Amino acid sequence: MDGGDYLKEKLVCCFCGKTIEKKDKMINVSLFMEIKTETEPVEQFLFSHFICIKEKLHSSVPFYLEALIDD
Repeated sequence: MDGGDYLKEKLVCCFCGKTIEKKDKMINVSLFMEIKTETEPVEQFLFSHFICIKEKLHSSVPFYLEALIDD
């Protein structure tokens, strides 16, 4: 799925496996892997409910979005 097309698809949270509804607060996690070949880098987009990533993220990892979003 291309990064710009994700809003057209049914989104599933990568932590809880449940559907992300339009009303839900959502996080888009972009994974980027650079491969040592002549091909383009590989990129994958994962999606998460805001609350799921907030609960799963280790406390030592800064989570700046938390300050911007009310629960």
